[in-house]
Amino acid sequence: MPPHLDKYRKHLAPYKLGEAREDEIIHMVHNAMDSFVSRNFDDDPTQVCIEGQVVKNALPDSTVLDSAGQADATRSLSETFNATKGKR
Repeated sequence: MPPHLDKYRKHLAPYKLGEAREDEIIHMVHNAMDSFVSRNFDDDPTQVCIEGQVVKNALPDSTVLDSAGQADATRSLSETFNATKGKR
């Protein structure tokens, strides 16, 4: 659904950008907000395309360093993050 240009143009009027530029900004903001809403409701095109596929950690076999610089190859980056979150 396209944005209602006249409804939002009044918010850009003080900047005196011209009608074409105002329309462009309204469309950009509308598209960004539409993307956020779509992602929230799992309706984003990327989410729909990968539905049912397993998305693996980009670094599944990487070594994780702790705060002392010691390597820990037994946990993934996600496991390390989850183990330490909220401990600051």
